[in-house]
Amino acid sequence: MKNIHYILLLVVMIITASCSLNEPQMFSEKDSSVMFDKKSSTSIGEKNGTFKIPVVLAGIPGSGNVTASIEVVPGNDYKAIEGKDFVIENKNLSFPQGYGVDTVKITIKDNSVFEGDKTFKLKLSSANVKVGSYSEVVVTIADDEHPLALVIGDYSGADFKLKDGSQDGGNYDASINSISGSLTQVSIYNFWGGGETVIAEVNLEAKTIAMLPGQIIYIDSTNGNCYARYIDASAGKYDKTSPIVGTIDDKGNIVWGAWGAQVSAGFYGTYKKTTFTKK
Repeated sequence: MKNIHYILLLVVMIITASCSLNEPQMFSEKDSSVMFDKKSSTSIGEKNGTFKIPVVLAGIPGSGNVTASIEVVPGNDYKAIEGKDFVIENKNLSFPQGYGVDTVKITIKDNSVFEGDKTFKLKLSSANVKVGSYSEVVVTIADDEHPLALVIGDYSGADFKLKDGSQDGGNYDASINSISGSLTQVSIYNFWGGGETVIAEVNLEAKTIAMLPGQIIYIDSTNGNCYARYIDASAGKYDKTSPIVGTIDDKGNIVWGAWGAQVSAGFYGTYKKTTFTKK
C-alpha cells in the first residue's frame, strides 16, 4: 500500500533475479508446503454463522493428492468449547491436483448472554508435505452482546492524502477486537496496513473512537518504529500527545481525522482522513 513497501519488494525482486542468473533454483515436489492463508489470529462475531479459513498448498500441479487435517489445540487460555461455542464442519482437507486452496468451515453458535470474547486455537498437520510457517491460528469469537459490539469486527481500511484528498494505494483489511476485562477500550489490528496492534478508547454516547497517542503502527527494517501522529490540519502541524479521533456512524463505520505516519527520518505519509468500512 505504501511506497516504501513497493521499494522493498523491488529490491527483493532484483536480488532474487540476480541470484537466479548465477544459481538457478528449481521448485521441486519435496518443497511443497501447506499452511493457513491467515496470520496468527482472526476474529469472528457470534452472529456471523459459518465462516471459512483458507488453507493453501504451494505445490506442483499434477504431483498427486495431498491431504491435511485440523485439530483443536487445548489450553487454559482458550475458553471457547468445541460443540458448545463452535463446530468445525470439516477437519480433513484434500488437494487432489497437488496444489491449490481448500477451506476449513466453522460454524459459530450464538447465544443471548454476555460472556465476553472467547478464543480457540487450530493446528494444521499433513502426512505427505511440509507444514508452512502459518501452522496455527487463534480464532476469537467476539461476543455480540458486548457493549462495544457496534465497532467490533472486520473492516476495509482506506487512507486519503492530506495534500489533495486522493486515496493512497488500495484498501486493506483491518479488524477491531474487544479487550478482555475492558468495556471501553478496543484493540485495532492493521491500521494503515502496518501489521501492528494499537489501543483505542470508545465513547458510544458521543459516537467517537480515540486512538491513544504514541503507538506504533508499523516497524520498518531501516527506519525503525513508525508512529501514528495526530495532525491539526488547520494549523499545519502534528502533535505527539493528542489522540487520533474517529467518528462512528450507526452501522459501525469509522472516519478517522487527520494524522501522519512518522519515523525518525520524517513522515511516510500524511492523511486527511482514514476510513474504516465495516464488512
